[in-house]
Amino acid sequence: MADFLALAASLLAAMLVLLLVILYRLSKKLASMQAELVGIASEKKSLEVKHGSAWEKFVPFMKGFPYDKTRFRFLGTPIDGIAFEDDKIVFVEIKTGKSKLNNNQHRVKELVEKKKVEFDELRF
Repeated sequence: MADFLALAASLLAAMLVLLLVILYRLSKKLASMQAELVGIASEKKSLEVKHGSAWEKFVPFMKGFPYDKTRFRFLGTPIDGIAFEDDKIVFVEIKTGKSKLNNNQHRVKELVEKKKVEFDELRF
């Protein structure tokens, strides 16, 4: 009976060691997969930005653009451009997909809405 208990204890210890080794390897694999996922998410975001940037260049020339394309000027940042109309000047931000205004763009929008816009003529 003592031999059986010793054998059972040895098998249990071996199984415990094997389980710990398996858990260690799984944790390493999980960490590797998490790092890979972060890289993929970063690459996806980069592609989304490039996609949006490409669209910004074409939208003013597409049917349905509400402003005169010959009087639209690209800025790039913090907003995409300005449309110069006969009776108004419009700050234009072009978005694709689910993209939203960033903090800087929100600030520009708020300043325009509060009429905190000026014209300054500089001479040198």
